[in-house]
Amino acid sequence: MIKFILTIFMFLALIYTLSASSPGKAGTSAKYETDLIVDLPTVGMLPVRHGAGVINFLPSGGLYFEASYAPFQSFLVAVAYGGNGIIGNSTPEMQNLPGITAKYRFLDERINLPAIAIGFRSQGGGNFLNSQDRFVDHSPGFFLAISKSFIWQMGELSFHSGVNYSFDPDESLRSPDAFFGFEQSIGKFIALNLEFDLTLDEDAKLLNHRGRANAALRFSVVDGVTLGMKIRDLTNSVKHQNGLTRQFYVDFVKNLN
Repeated sequence: MIKFILTIFMFLALIYTLSASSPGKAGTSAKYETDLIVDLPTVGMLPVRHGAGVINFLPSGGLYFEASYAPFQSFLVAVAYGGNGIIGNSTPEMQNLPGITAKYRFLDERINLPAIAIGFRSQGGGNFLNSQDRFVDHSPGFFLAISKSFIWQMGELSFHSGVNYSFDPDESLRSPDAFFGFEQSIGKFIALNLEFDLTLDEDAKLLNHRGRANAALRFSVVDGVTLGMKIRDLTNSVKHQNGLTRQFYVDFVKNLN
């Protein structure tokens, strides 16, 4: 626990030093929309002809990179690939297939209406488990996402929810699933995100209980760059897992016009 607190303190000190900053994807001065709550989709999009790259640093020397691009208004595509043991001296074990994403927002947010998007995402959350041919958290598969934002005394608060159907579980376990979450700005350049997956399509033998919560603390550091730390499985839903899992990532956006 002491090491964890020191890690958090050093991370926050670094961010505070950098955050005299320009907008990325976090805070009330965010220049770009949030496309994932933590690992589950929102309606967020890139501006037309903008590209983004995300480098995720995972436990066990894991690393995966995701590149996305918006060729048209309210539409983006992405591809992700990575594995375990990339950092360190162990033999790398890569995920079997690249993860792909395609998302289209067919209704923009209005004063009295949420934004709605549909899409497909095959990149799951956390490390890829080669022995089980799956990610720690199933990918969403086909999804419908809904988001609505509000301004209140504490800043900007966005609510996200959705339903999805993943092809990651064994065929006998596949079923519709649902998720929800929120993003709360903390000043101009910081945001706290929390998501909750009902895990209706997960194998009950692997769970202490259904329902998994993940959180992310995100910081805009320079123009178009966002740093984040994810804390996974706050509800201790997964059996035989040794405490919370911590993950860091860098998210950068570039105008490709």
